[in-house]
Amino acid sequence: MIKVFLTILFFKISLAHSSDFPEIFGCFCEGGLIAGKVKEHDKIIINGEKINIFKNGLFIYAFGRKFDDKILISFNGKKKKICCYKKKIHY
Repeated sequence: MIKVFLTILFFKISLAHSSDFPEIFGCFCEGGLIAGKVKEHDKIIINGEKINIFKNGLFIYAFGRKFDDKILISFNGKKKKICCYKKKIHY
């Protein structure tokens, strides 16, 4: 009985944790563009740069051509590291 209770508790905690971070769409690659939707008063920081959030809650961010390998995204103090993929150039 205790194992069942602990299992259910674990899944509830993990589901609550995964919904704390916004869903972000786009290409995490050099020259890529990402976008997401949060509340207007939330705070998004990408690699130390505060991101402006539109009144409807949307935000966008573009990566430069020679962007770092790692991306650190902070959402209201919660942090997540994501790899930035290099695009292969075909001549």
